[in-house]
Amino acid sequence: MNEKSRLPVCLGVISSALVAFSLSAQDGCFTPDACEDLNGNGVVDACENVDSLGTGLLGSYYGSCSGSIYGGVTPSERILTRVDANIDFRNDSDFPPAEVPGDRFFVRWTGAITSGESGVHGFRARHDDGFRCSVNGQWIIEDWVDQSGGEYHAGEIELTAGVPALVVIEYYDNSGSDFCELEWRTPSMDEHEIVPTDVFSPSTDLDGDGYPDFDVEDCDGDGISDAVALGSGLSRDCDLNCVPDECDESEPEVLAWYRFESNPLVIIDSSGNDRHLIASSEVSFSSDRFSNEIPRTGDDNSGSVEFPDDGQLRFPDPDGVFALGDESFTVEAWLKVNAATTENNDQRQYLLQKKSATGDVNAGFQILAQCGNIAAAGDWYGKSSNRGGNEIGIRFGNGTSAYTMISRIQLVDCAGWVHMSVAVDQENQRVRFEVDGVVEWQDLPGLGHVPGQGALRIGAHSTSAGDLDQHFDGKLDELRIIRGVLPLSGMLDRSTEVEDCPENPCDGDYDDSGSVDGADLTQLLGGWGTVDVLLDLDGAPGIDGADLTILLGNWGVCP
Repeated sequence: MNEKSRLPVCLGVISSALVAFSLSAQDGCFTPDACEDLNGNGVVDACENVDSLGTGLLGSYYGSCSGSIYGGVTPSERILTRVDANIDFRNDSDFPPAEVPGDRFFVRWTGAITSGESGVHGFRARHDDGFRCSVNGQWIIEDWVDQSGGEYHAGEIELTAGVPALVVIEYYDNSGSDFCELEWRTPSMDEHEIVPTDVFSPSTDLDGDGYPDFDVEDCDGDGISDAVALGSGLSRDCDLNCVPDECDESEPEVLAWYRFESNPLVIIDSSGNDRHLIASSEVSFSSDRFSNEIPRTGDDNSGSVEFPDDGQLRFPDPDGVFALGDESFTVEAWLKVNAATTENNDQRQYLLQKKSATGDVNAGFQILAQCGNIAAAGDWYGKSSNRGGNEIGIRFGNGTSAYTMISRIQLVDCAGWVHMSVAVDQENQRVRFEVDGVVEWQDLPGLGHVPGQGALRIGAHSTSAGDLDQHFDGKLDELRIIRGVLPLSGMLDRSTEVEDCPENPCDGDYDDSGSVDGADLTQLLGGWGTVDVLLDLDGAPGIDGADLTILLGNWGVCP
């Protein structure tokens, strides 16, 4: 990023888009710098308003590795993002776009839908291959399986006239033909029809504050998203890492940090809490690792730990430090699975568990890198159908039963090293799943949790008889267990090298050049009539003649 991209007092780069863009979706909105796209959908955050993008849905197009469609997709593999008028792709020469492979691709459409009627709306889709549709967080269509597209798959939901509802639509093509269509029937319609483009908005700025409100971060929990804090000048981002500097400078309560650095293998807790692990003979050191350096700390990374198809790491936990079943907590790590499982395979890849020897009904938590056929082992929530077994998940016990939250995010062997995290938010009763920045939230069913007694085990599941089964098969690196819900901005995969932050020498020097001149005047005029607080010089709402008077009064070299 060049110096011209930096805003006064290092406030971040988001609001520069507000004054720099001519509100043309074709000119710069789809080529964001990293800190201009905090929700990671490939669009400059400041463009995500109705005026910039018009009608339709944002379509993000991905390639796929050879092992799975969705499981193999990571944010780095996104090929392009564009606005699609609606979901009406049959014999379309521009679907997929020319840059996207004709087979084995994945699309995520996001935005909002606003009906002119209140009542139950029916939706149906035809598609080749998999398709699913969520409205206001409810998955009303979910048919995630290879198919020829000859049948409709339907669902319904109640909408309120004039009130936007968030939409997420996902589709994949495996091979052969590719098409998908989404139709609806409003309360006054006799027949279904293709959902028209004018009821779709690619913007998810439903509150009209100029920033998208879908999958936003609030690293300090003050109720103001990081995008708003940075863009409005409430926070600084001097290192341009998309994180308010005050969050860079605060550290979470790390209960344990296992780096797996030594050969022969000695499992040291690098958090300073002396919660060292005991390794069974089957587990070994590996020089394979996700990177030579930890992005957040800059520390050298020399290795990982490898689980074949047996073995475990264990901390006896006599004081119940990891008895977190009824608390908020976060687990993050890099991992690499050696072999993908399937739902019809009994293998479930347990990454981490805290439970007593009396069965899963007394498990405080169990984190699965791949759920396998976990739905056959009691109650489950989340992904409702077409499970491939590669889905990540978390399992709880409440003393009388065990239940699992199954994510739609999958891990497969062809994906290589991935950063994975699971956070349990007890205050808001939800779970956050994340792999390489792709995030899914799920509401907890309100069944309760036990704290969880017994040892902390990594890489294996223990039966009520004390035997080990359902092992993790792969490599693991930089495992951290943290009290509380750690924002994604606080993860180890984010850099935090904070630079000196220059002060703005005088009102009106928007570009921090040391003088108020024509470039600053151009920025002010570009925001004329808006409520952009970065351009506001008199403290009154609206950029107008009063602000212009102040700028002209400071014209020239700043004192």
